[in-house]
Amino acid sequence: MQSISKQQRRAQEGLATQIEVKSQQLLAASSRGMPTLLDSHHRQDRSMQQDLITISKTQSRILERQHQALRFAKRAQRQTQDLSTCVQGVSQMSVGNHARTRDLLTGLATQIEQRLPLPSMPSSAATVRNIKFLGERRDMIMAYLIMVREQLRPAIDQIISFHNHQVDPRIAYWIDFEFQNLLGSAAQEEAILYSRSTATSFDHWEFYNMDNGEAKNHWARPP
Repeated sequence: MQSISKQQRRAQEGLATQIEVKSQQLLAASSRGMPTLLDSHHRQDRSMQQDLITISKTQSRILERQHQALRFAKRAQRQTQDLSTCVQGVSQMSVGNHARTRDLLTGLATQIEQRLPLPSMPSSAATVRNIKFLGERRDMIMAYLIMVREQLRPAIDQIISFHNHQVDPRIAYWIDFEFQNLLGSAAQEEAILYSRSTATSFDHWEFYNMDNGEAKNHWARPP
């Protein structure tokens, strides 16, 4: 029994020795691995700190850009308000100038009408006139008048433009107006000669042939 006890004791001592050796080995391994773990942890901390610094700088730049955008928007708003005020002022000035110009033109037109009244237009109803026509052929009324019209219109324009101090422009306007009436009457009178015409003469026309002396005898008689 004593030998067994010694054997057990030796076995226990051997086991304890092995456990001690293993413990020492584990402690040694732990001691060797601890700096590596600490270094890794420190590196992670530094990396996180750098990331935080980068994020903070990025946020600062974003905030600064937002402030710049806000300042720009405020300046743009003020400029828009100033431009709107300027446009409104110009518009009001333009309206005022337009009104003054209109009043000025109205006043000038009134003065012109007072100093140079134009002949009034006749009513639509035709006025019967006695017209004496000297010509060889009755169907040539318009041909003669058209030749006169080609020369009369430029002559009237020249009188009005360059000789208004010698001839009253109202007379020139009246001549042109009466000649236009004569053209209309002549057109109606000549249209009567054609068959199936429904034209009606505006005036009373008298025709005198220049070849047989009718015109000479007519104009020789006292009115």
